[in-house]
Amino acid sequence: MAKISTEGWPVQVIPLKSSHKYPISLAGHMVLIFKDDDGREFQINAGPANESYPWDELILRDIGSPLRNRYNVVDGSKVGPAWRGNTKIDFGGRDAEDIWAILLQHAQNIHNADFAYNAIKRNSNTVIGALLDVVGIDVRDFQPDPRGVMLTGFTGKNTRLAFDYDLTGTDAGDFLRGRKGQQVFTGLGGGDQLVGGHGQDRLIGNAGRDLLLGGSGRDLLRGGSGDDALRGGAGNDVLRGGRGQDELVGGLGDDKLFGAAGNDRLKGKSGQDLIEGGDGRDRLVGGDGADVLKGGDGNDRLIGEAGHDRLYGNDGADVLKGGDGRDRMSGGSGDDSLLGGDGGDLIKGGVGADTLDGGDGDDQLFGGAGDDVLRGGAGDDTLRGGAGVDRLVGDEGADRFVFADLEDSGLGPNADRIAGFVTGEDRIDLAGLADGFTFSGAGLTGTGPSVALEETDGHTRVRVDADGDGTADLEIVVKHVLGLGEDDFIF
Repeated sequence: MAKISTEGWPVQVIPLKSSHKYPISLAGHMVLIFKDDDGREFQINAGPANESYPWDELILRDIGSPLRNRYNVVDGSKVGPAWRGNTKIDFGGRDAEDIWAILLQHAQNIHNADFAYNAIKRNSNTVIGALLDVVGIDVRDFQPDPRGVMLTGFTGKNTRLAFDYDLTGTDAGDFLRGRKGQQVFTGLGGGDQLVGGHGQDRLIGNAGRDLLLGGSGRDLLRGGSGDDALRGGAGNDVLRGGRGQDELVGGLGDDKLFGAAGNDRLKGKSGQDLIEGGDGRDRLVGGDGADVLKGGDGNDRLIGEAGHDRLYGNDGADVLKGGDGRDRMSGGSGDDSLLGGDGGDLIKGGVGADTLDGGDGDDQLFGGAGDDVLRGGAGDDTLRGGAGVDRLVGDEGADRFVFADLEDSGLGPNADRIAGFVTGEDRIDLAGLADGFTFSGAGLTGTGPSVALEETDGHTRVRVDADGDGTADLEIVVKHVLGLGEDDFIF
């Protein structure tokens, strides 16, 4: 048996078998220290000595433990004087099963060269914890008793210690994993795997194809260069993909996802998420909850899925799908395609030749600038083409076709066209152009705002004089419909 000595205080190393009875003096100490197989070096900060203990001897009895009779320690090792300050114990070159036994009465702070944490006392003699699942101190519950102390193996309640630390990997593929506390993991080069744990963590992949998992806290994940995969998990997370073609998944909570450069895939999943694609041809999926999706530059694809979502295509020829819920969509610049899905949606095409489809529900469609196609779908829809030569299709339901500005339609070949109009059900709304319209039928009156009809080749051309000068200011062609009456208009 090896002998470890302090200045004047003997410290005994016990090769623990099925049980061992250890007599201790009033100044004795008994702590169980475990060294993992990477040979890390620990320090123990102990309290003052010469304290009384309510028993005369300590019985350690191994019950149902996987431990084996392999408990040796480095011959000639020393612990520093008096157990009062930081004491350095070198485990270099030893096996993982090396054990020392001293009392945990004063082992308050335990740390190695890289990590530090405060131990948590469950009672006057017990600390239970682990450091990163790599190195640490494993302690078994025991209670003082006149007949001795029973060591009950690893069947007691385990407690993980919470601590904060920074970890920086190498240029190779690193695996860094945390537990409680606030961790900062930096992967550097290589294909790294960074797992944050339960605290508010920061995971930075940098170069390489990295996998970042945030865990249950409010985490910040940054992929850097390379094609990275970022998953926030539970909590309100922030994910930034950086350069490369990245995949970002928010998970539970109200997350913020930013794709940056590259053709990225972003999904919020649960919660009310903010998702921005950035540069490149991105695919954004909101998932459950009321999400906000912004496409950025490039030809993007945005899908709201469940919830009342807001979708913004911004630059590029984008595809926007609202999904379930009452969604609000705006195509931005470019020739966009917007589909509302279920629910009463608000859809705006923006600049460019856009295609809008309300889908099911009572939808509001606004084409904006450009030659747009608007289709109401099922439900009682409101369609307004805006500037440009537009085609408006009502489909099912009692639809309303709105012309509230003189730029909403042109004259002759530049007039908007309405298809699928049902007399007695659908209506053309001209109320925003002027007050006091007169439905004159055959010709414009020239004495005030009036509406006249011309029927040609099975179609009806509606001529609108908004200023009352007797000339048409805009025209509307209603396809495949004859016999419109005053009740088919809103003045």
